[in-house]
This record gives sequence, structure tokens and C-alpha cells, in this order.
Amino acid sequence: MATSSNGDKSFNDPVTTQHVFNVPFTNTGTVVVQNGTQLHNVSHIQTAGITLLIGGSIAGTAALNIDGGVLQGGGIGNISTNININSGGALGPGLSLDTMNVTGNVVFNNGGAYNVEVAAGLASDVLNVTGSVTINAGAILNVSAFGGYTGVVSDNFTGVIATTGALNGTFTTINQDPGFNVAPSYTVGGPGDLSLLVSGFTNIWIGPLGGGLWSVPGNWSLIAVPIASHDVLFNTAANVNQNIGGTINSINTIAGSTLTNTSGTLTINSNSILVGSLTISGGTLTGTGDIIVTGLTSWSGTSTIGGLGTSLFADGGLNLTTAVSTTWTLDRALVLGGNSSWSPNTNQGGKVLTGAGSITNNAILDLTPNDFISPSEARRLQVQVPFTNTAMGTVTKSGGNVRADFQMTFVQRGGGGGRRSVTARIRLYEYRGLRAAGRRIMQFAGTHAFNSGVDFTGAGTVDVLSDTSTLATGVTTP
Repeated sequence: MATSSNGDKSFNDPVTTQHVFNVPFTNTGTVVVQNGTQLHNVSHIQTAGITLLIGGSIAGTAALNIDGGVLQGGGIGNISTNININSGGALGPGLSLDTMNVTGNVVFNNGGAYNVEVAAGLASDVLNVTGSVTINAGAILNVSAFGGYTGVVSDNFTGVIATTGALNGTFTTINQDPGFNVAPSYTVGGPGDLSLLVSGFTNIWIGPLGGGLWSVPGNWSLIAVPIASHDVLFNTAANVNQNIGGTINSINTIAGSTLTNTSGTLTINSNSILVGSLTISGGTLTGTGDIIVTGLTSWSGTSTIGGLGTSLFADGGLNLTTAVSTTWTLDRALVLGGNSSWSPNTNQGGKVLTGAGSITNNAILDLTPNDFISPSEARRLQVQVPFTNTAMGTVTKSGGNVRADFQMTFVQRGGGGGRRSVTARIRLYEYRGLRAAGRRIMQFAGTHAFNSGVDFTGAGTVDVLSDTSTLATGVTTP
């Protein structure tokens, strides 16, 4: 015989009353335990719905398996058996900052969730376990505010899980409250403790007002322009013009969105992922966090990509364009992971890419200027940062008029594993490639100047096809 609840069942008897189930019990509806005790001695499974403890108790020899729905407290609820929160199931100690006391062991399995509320005055839900808590890979932590709490940086909610035994594992996914972020801290114990430290705020783009300007407070969920403690989120396909600068903790965007930096200095101090595109047409993008751009990165106009010691991963490629005399400053590592096109119009004055950074090309870099390029010093494209073309990379010129003249500093790897630089004026003709690092190192025509102390030893092949080559003293070739 088995007992099944797929409707509403309420147990509100005197506190001494026991409802004893010596048959399998399955819940897919709503079970409310207000007083008394449910005693389960065979099996207790919930596949959907809710089991709500409002002052009552659940006990027995059978573990409580939450395979779906929620095991929810409301007041002070007591459970005297082991609990397994499985995929699709959740445990929440309270409806309004309550405590759930468990005598036994609690396991959060892959896809199982712990729902916790936090509020002003460091109040929170509490899961108080006389036993151990195990958090397996894939488990989920859902954090939400209660009573209008908007988050205060450095608020530390201790004991949202408290154990007398061990607390093992960490939550894989943390679903933050829309208004602020918490950082979990685990004390393994026993006793064990899970604390939540308010570390920042999520400021969500809700515009556009004023033409999609970053500087308009009404474009943001916190009704304030992002500041250093904010994690910026574009969760819609927004087109945002960052026009004033400022400091933020991080930024994450979705596909179809575009962040355009037009003026000011935007400082990003934690790792960020832009699934959409990034355009830098003015000002400075800097900070201590790495940035991954899975869409297209476009760089035009005199501007700076700063952040020494950090990287910008242009996984969707980098387009470098301008029609006027321009200086680009690169002060971080730029990694080209997608096909890129550089097409500055060098008939309109000099173009210089300089700085303390570096460029690594892992894809196709196509140099396609639109106009004939004068070989004069003032008009050629000068890439003055170290450039590494890996075995996955190709530099080529597939279009434009006749040739591209530019100066570039290449990083070569010597036979002893060292890194050396060579500065060359390079003239690329249509459909003639430039390759390096383990394959063809160079192939071009024009006038070349190789710095002293540079050699071309290693696994690659060196081809110098030129009208004039000048080798400084100490330069060696195969």
C-alpha cells in the first residue's frame, strides 16, 4: 500500500499528535504541517508541490527526498531525519526570515537548491543542522532580499547554514538578488558555517533614455549611474553609449548588445564577459580585470585600451578603422581569437598603434586599407607594440589597392626559447601572406630594417623577399 498526496493536506493537531506512515508516502501537491508530527518509516518522496512546516515536525527512519518542489519552513520547523535535496528540488528555511532545525544530515545534490532570504539588521533565514551538510557539484544557492532590503556593502550574514558536523563542498551556481551581490564563505567544521558577505550591487540596464547614454540615472535599475561597487548587467539587447567614464566592478552583456566607449575613462576592476560587441571610439578602457568579448571588437579614433598586466580577449576579432590621423594606445595584452580586419585610410595622415601592451594573433588578420599607401614615414601604419603571430594565426592582405606599407615590431622565439624583437617596415601585396611562429615567419616585399641582436633561429622558415634589406650587425639568418 502507498499513500499519495496530489492535492492539499493540512496537519493541525495538538503538538503531541503523531501521524505515522508505515507505507511509502509521495507528495506532488501541498502538505502543511502546522502542529504535531509526521512520522515516516518507509519512504518520503516529494516530486512536485510544497511541504510547508509551520511549527510542526517531520521525523522517522526514512530519509526525506525532495526530487521536485520545495521543502519550506514558516516559523520554526523541526525535522528529525536525513534530507536529500535532488535535482529540481529546493529547501527554504522560511517564508519570512525563519529557522529550520534538522537533526540528521542534509545533502544538496546536482540541481538541488538552497533558498535563503536576507534582510536589514543582518537578519536571515537559518538552516540549523545537528549533523553534517554536504554540497555536491551542481548545487544551487538562491539569494533574495526580504522586507525591502537593498544591500549594504560589507553586511555579513553568518550562519545561514550552521552545522555541528562537517560542512563539505560549495555551491556551483549562485543566483543573486537583482539588487546586490553576495560572496559566500564556507567554514568546513564541524561546527560548520555558511556566511554571505554583501560584496557589491547589480546595476541592470533598463534604458534607453536620452539616446541610450550611460550617464542617465534613469537608464539603470538602481536609478543611479554605476559606481565602483556595481556589477553592471545588460540582460537585453541594448546599445549603450558610455560617455562619461567612471569605475565599476564588472560588466556582463548578452548577445545582440553593444557597449560603445566614446569619452571618459571606464575602469573595470573584475573579470568581465561581453557576449555582445564592444566599440572603442574615444576615451579610455582600463582596469584590473580581464575582458572577454565574444562578439566583434571595433577600435577607431584616438583612444586607449589600458590595464597593464591584464588581457582583452577579442574572441570575435578586432576591426581597426579610422579615416584621420590617429594614435591608438594599447597598454594591456590583446589576444585576437577571431578573424580581424584592419583598414585604416593612411592617405589621411599617420596611424600609430603604440603603448606598453602586446598583440597575439590566433586567427586571420587581414590588412585591407582602402587607398594606395604612400611609403613615406608620415603615412604608413605603425604597429609599435610586440606582435606574436602564433601557429594558428595568419597575417594577410586580401583586398584594397595594390599594397599596404606599415611598420611592426614582431616578437620571435629564438632557438633557446628566448623572446626577441624585430622591427620591420613591411609591404604586403594582395594575396601575399605574412606568417610566423613554427610555420613561415615572414614573407613580404619592400624595405626592411632588422635590429641588432635579433636572430631567426627556430622551427620556422624565414623568407625575405625584398627590394632592399638592411641587416644590422649581429643579425643572423639561416
